Amino acid sequence: MVRLPVTFCVFVLGGLGIVPCLSYTPKANPKAIVHVAPDARFTVLTPRLIRMEWAPTDSNGNVQFNDDATFAFVDRYMDDNEVPKYTVTKTGENGVSIKTQYLKLDYKADDSSFNADNLQVTVQFGGNSTMWSPQPTYNQTLNGNLLGTIRTLDGANGERTLNCYEQDNAADLHCTLGLISTSGYVVVDDTNNPRFTSDAWPWVMNRSVGPPTGQQCNVDPYKRIDCGYIGISPFDCEGKGCCFKGGQALEGVPDCFYGDKTYRDWYLFGHGHSYTDALKDFTKVSGKIPIPPRFAFGIYYSRYWAYSDFGD
Repeated sequence: MVRLPVTFCVFVLGGLGIVPCLSYTPKANPKAIVHVAPDARFTVLTPRLIRMEWAPTDSNGNVQFNDDATFAFVDRYMDDNEVPKYTVTKTGENGVSIKTQYLKLDYKADDSSFNADNLQVTVQFGGNSTMWSPQPTYNQTLNGNLLGTIRTLDGANGERTLNCYEQDNAADLHCTLGLISTSGYVVVDDTNNPRFTSDAWPWVMNRSVGPPTGQQCNVDPYKRIDCGYIGISPFDCEGKGCCFKGGQALEGVPDCFYGDKTYRDWYLFGHGHSYTDALKDFTKVSGKIPIPPRFAFGIYYSRYWAYSDFGD
């Protein structure tokens, strides 16, 4: 396979703080990919990390999976001798089971994108096992998550929770959950993250994404898979290619949710309680994280106006 690397450069302003450019290859090795016709693709990145994609078939019979680098995942390629050992077993007419040393993924193809009825992953750790499947609740990704970060403490008076599902303005705070969880797994939704071009100087793609069409938004309220945190606006929700139906005030039912046949791009980290291994695997696919020099730290002041990722 011919590798097509993408080069990313990070510069630290001030003094001589320049970080060397790093080259990554976003397109995975075909030997790590399991394609389940017609619409699902799974990529075994490590024995504990698997990518799960579902893409609808267009009017020309083509399925458009994503091989571009995204804001979070830039390096999915590995040499042949680095591809994790895994087995693939056909189950029934439309099913498949993918098994690594720690994970067992079961998928049964139907006419819908990933849901609790057609996809589940069993995670083995510490002599125990736990099972994940797409859950139609706001807290589907929380479940023991050890939480992540928020952008700002603006407006905070006292303690500020890092639970994105308890934030009234989680989208504006750029609230992000963590990569480790006491439940033994974390699922990262990369579906709508910015994608980079493969130019000599990669830049964010100008993607035109609109809300699903036809009957795709006619999803049972209690089977909706959330596509945005509480408080997301209809404009931002539909700009991500998701459905918005607000004002129903049903507990555990998201206003912003995926359509029945819309693209999904999820990464399951099934590391049990081996938290350092989870972070190590993350750097394999997200790239090395430069450490800024000490002189770059200090007190920063800036002005900020709220804006939309999908506005003008």
